[in-house]
Amino acid sequence: MESMQKSATLVSSSMARLYSGKHLSDPKLIAEVIRNAVTVKRPKTRYLVGFMAKPMVYFKNIFGDKAYDRLVGMINKGDSKERRKS
Repeated sequence: MESMQKSATLVSSSMARLYSGKHLSDPKLIAEVIRNAVTVKRPKTRYLVGFMAKPMVYFKNIFGDKAYDRLVGMINKGDSKERRKS
């Protein structure tokens, strides 16, 4: 249970840092996609907008869930090492 809590905390802090940085999408773009999704007759299952949405889904589709999970884990571990340096 403790390791799950550590993982959740790590992912949470990583996401908070990512979404408070320069990689944010223009809110108007996101709003336009949402407006389109709720007004079309047959909305898509997923809308890939925002920083790294398409490359991450492409990676997951090509390499599978395990490789994707490893990649996300490596990114999060790298972020935690950078935080320790500061």
